[in-house]
Amino acid sequence: MILYFLLLLFIRMRWPVSGKRKSEDPKLPLSLIIACRNEARHLPRLLAALEAQRFPPELFEVIFADDHSDDGGPLLLRNYRGPLSLRLLSSSGEGKKKALAEGIAAARYAHCLFTDADCLPGPAFLSAVSEAFSRGHDWVGGQVAVNDTNTFIARFESYDQAALMAITAAGYTLGKPALASGAFMALPRQLLAAVSLNAGKRDAGSDIEILESVRENLQSPSFITDPDALVRTDAHNSLRSFLGQRKRWARTGLRIRHPFILALITAGGLSQLFQLLFFVSLPFSALPPGIPLFLIAVKAGLEALVIYAPLKNAGSAKNFLLIFPFVALLYPLYLFSAAFLGIFTGYNWKGRSLS
Repeated sequence: MILYFLLLLFIRMRWPVSGKRKSEDPKLPLSLIIACRNEARHLPRLLAALEAQRFPPELFEVIFADDHSDDGGPLLLRNYRGPLSLRLLSSSGEGKKKALAEGIAAARYAHCLFTDADCLPGPAFLSAVSEAFSRGHDWVGGQVAVNDTNTFIARFESYDQAALMAITAAGYTLGKPALASGAFMALPRQLLAAVSLNAGKRDAGSDIEILESVRENLQSPSFITDPDALVRTDAHNSLRSFLGQRKRWARTGLRIRHPFILALITAGGLSQLFQLLFFVSLPFSALPPGIPLFLIAVKAGLEALVIYAPLKNAGSAKNFLLIFPFVALLYPLYLFSAAFLGIFTGYNWKGRSLS
């Protein structure tokens, strides 16, 4: 518990101070690479968001690497006639990793940026990344937020995403990022030359695989919290789809070897287990509950401090104090369910069953 509390305080103290950047002068050109599979319903709004970027169209290209979509998405992209410099590639293999590898190989510019086809980047997304590269940073990430739909599942997901963003940002301040999000990730092509993406496998986890391959070569990572640059994604419309994504992430997390994350998983996991076992055993225990309840209350308070900053930065902190107590009570059950499912069961991704 004490180690977990100290880690939570460290994470909270390392959240970058948000605020809009004063300068958005165009700097370095970018290749934006987006692997997609059956995202036709999301593509029109993504293209609109890219057209609305406060960054000269002549300074970036958009490469869609299609992974055998059968929903009309490739046709929509082939018929695009807007201001974007857009290219569509058809992957020669299967899986997101293979599509990304081919998108990287086709990139024209020296700096590559990645997001997902079901995401909405803010208007300063490209300019913030380009500016960070021009200042000498060699790995750029930023906040990804879940759109708030006022349902409990959406709120729960947005709170969980905020926790992941806070942990990710803290890792950047250590000089060697611990986590990465494929929805907001950028690095020079020369670093990507050392990444194989294990293209023979169709499973998810390309973001962590890229980070694990280049981490030791990174000198100056940067985490962007400008509200105009953050990337938004829709909440899942059901508990099943939400848990499906999280168990994929849990499986991906098995590859992480960063000491900060290993300490957080160990101390945090045991603390969540303590809370879960306490409430399960409470009706049968003769021990006084005062000290365990106090520790659980402190734990919940520190967790609230950690996630409030990214929630507020994303404009999703409405009714936080009313909802968070329920999230804090349910979180251990959710965490162990996602971990168990991710480790011991297969999953479905984009219509494919993966083991």
